[in-house]
Amino acid sequence: MVKNLVIAVEAVAPMFLIMVIGVLTRRAGLINEAEAKRLNKLVFTVFFPPMMFDNLYGAEIGDAFDIKLIVYCLAMILAVIAVSALIILKIEKDNRTRGAMIQAIYRSNLVIMGLPLVSNIFGDENLTTTAVTITIVVPAYNVLAVILLEFFRGGKPNAGQIIRGIFTNPLILGAIAGALTIVLHIELPDFLESTISSMDAVATPMALLVLGASLNKKSLSHSWRNLIICVSGRLIIVPAVALTLGALLGLRGIEFATMIPVFASPTGISSYTMAAQMGSDGELAGNCVVFSSALSSLTLFFWIFLFKTLGMF
Repeated sequence: MVKNLVIAVEAVAPMFLIMVIGVLTRRAGLINEAEAKRLNKLVFTVFFPPMMFDNLYGAEIGDAFDIKLIVYCLAMILAVIAVSALIILKIEKDNRTRGAMIQAIYRSNLVIMGLPLVSNIFGDENLTTTAVTITIVVPAYNVLAVILLEFFRGGKPNAGQIIRGIFTNPLILGAIAGALTIVLHIELPDFLESTISSMDAVATPMALLVLGASLNKKSLSHSWRNLIICVSGRLIIVPAVALTLGALLGLRGIEFATMIPVFASPTGISSYTMAAQMGSDGELAGNCVVFSSALSSLTLFFWIFLFKTLGMF
């Protein structure tokens, strides 16, 4: 199990190093708060759509489409949103913060941590089921986030506003374009594939750098209660319930291993970017990414050790 701890740490450590570089960049005066906000918008509108497209483009559904696993993951994500919303609506009055909190609890860092964690357990040749699950769950994350954040943006917009917000969101547009290439069997020219892949490669490190540059002590000091709620929900409560129920429903092997990054990995990086760009509490969202990522190497090791000992995979 030491190897499992190593892969969890290795999946998280690069994220922190880039965020630290962002913090140092801000402290060195190379970037200020206003510039960080502009760069965040650049990442959201220019780099994240190719990332979503590239995540779907060329996917082979076939036998790897595990309907039981996918339905369970999607149903549990909806359940997490519903339960966390009921609790947060009672304890938090600010709509901006409500949306950020719910998103931080349900949305995991599946894109970055999913494949590395599962490949450590089963090897690179057995990742198709995990990859297909990621291509479905990640766009679902984004659709649900857009609905959630639009709903809490300055009140309660009507259905038309929510739908318009969904289908004009850059991440959703990128996911739709990627899905169309699968459905219509579209193959892009090599130069376009290379361009999109290069932009995909830039998206995550750029988002992390901007996140680090956007963090400040003032924002951290006034959100400790909400931060603790979100991080404990994301790393402890959600995986405890979701993984246990999955085990009771008979999910085993590669199915169960795929659930670990879905339900036990830290808050997704893009939750900060979306919160900041959609009028939510971007400061709290960023702090949730930082602290959940910092603690996840310990909690992931615990969940992996526990369920491997129980023979789930």
